[in-house]
Amino acid sequence: GSWGTLGIITEVTLRLYSLPQSSVTVSLGAADSETALRQRIDSILSSPGIPLAVELLDADTASMIGLSDNQQILVRLGGNTAAVDAQRAALQSLGGIREVEPEVSDRLRNIEEKIMSDAPDGEPPVVLRLSSLPQHVAHIWNSARNIMSGIAGGAMHATPSLGIVRCIIPASTPLDTIERMVSWPQTTVIFERLRSSAWRILSPTVVNNALAQRVKRAFDPDNLLNPGILGPLE
Repeated sequence: GSWGTLGIITEVTLRLYSLPQSSVTVSLGAADSETALRQRIDSILSSPGIPLAVELLDADTASMIGLSDNQQILVRLGGNTAAVDAQRAALQSLGGIREVEPEVSDRLRNIEEKIMSDAPDGEPPVVLRLSSLPQHVAHIWNSARNIMSGIAGGAMHATPSLGIVRCIIPASTPLDTIERMVSWPQTTVIFERLRSSAWRILSPTVVNNALAQRVKRAFDPDNLLNPGILGPLE
């Protein structure tokens, strides 16, 4: 009844890791075709070692954070020096790798604020999350990118290992354009942020769920947890 905005913690197990002795952030070029992109992602995720993060960026996002004018895959490596060197060597064997400044990860985390600051009216952007099985990420990515290519000032990034694609769309984008991005089969769509007037049109099942609204108001009266997913609380 809370649509993923609430949860009960019954047990917590903590694993503590020391700060990595060495860390490096690298960027790899990513092909536009779905098949080549899928192969590129699979090669990175199956390479030796476990990266701290792997994130796919469209060309607009890569440009906004000062990384590149082309689609990229950002990889953060960490661990002892020998482990990082081995992981970097494995990625170098894939070709098209270059080391980048670690600050690009911080800029990516703040991409929504940048889009909002660049908007003429300063209105927060629409943010939607498309989720599916990891093996479908390349297909979802290319389908969404075809629509996003016609939206000025938008951005996309994805976490391939989790099967998640996030689209950050300027608030001024026409509603019918956003509607085209939420109709794919075998894909779960979550609106992280949406202008008030659009909730009942784009996400009526959530907004019109009286039980979900009451549960949310009872346990999170200040709407602090995942604000926006249930639309405006009435």
